[in-house]
Amino acid sequence: VPVQRRHISPVLRWQSVHLSADEMVDAVARVDGIVQAVMIDRQSYVQQGQVIVQLQNEELPLKIKQTDSAIAAKEADKKRTYNAYQRHQMLLDQNATSLQQLDEAEANYKAVLAAIDELHAQREQLLVQLNRQNIEAPISGDVLMLYRRPGTFVTAGTSVALIGGFDKLQFK
Repeated sequence: VPVQRRHISPVLRWQSVHLSADEMVDAVARVDGIVQAVMIDRQSYVQQGQVIVQLQNEELPLKIKQTDSAIAAKEADKKRTYNAYQRHQMLLDQNATSLQQLDEAEANYKAVLAAIDELHAQREQLLVQLNRQNIEAPISGDVLMLYRRPGTFVTAGTSVALIGGFDKLQFK
């Protein structure tokens, strides 16, 4: 077949065409901290859940140590108040103390147990915040913008990167 030259024209003839991503999401810092490392480059592809930025909040490890110390102190109080409670029970059996003193010893013991539970909850909350220092990609897609560089301070709620999922596009 002899070669022929043909002019191919598009089906649509518009002056302007606009393609936009269905999903464009900011990756947001959930704790205050200094950007230690940016794990991705602009225009790179990331998977949902992939760590893209690492922050460091210097206060969190110190708060965890303080909580651990407070737990240790309350554990010592627990032993002391339990022994006092046991002593008052024995003394009550011998009619050497009042029921009011026994109730007070029991209340002190239960208050220490509650304080220990509260400190453990505070420690767990601090560990959650410690894990939030790693900012993950909220969706799979291309990194369109990086807003922060290593060494910059960010507060909770600050956007650090814009990620767009280009699997589906809006055509206007």
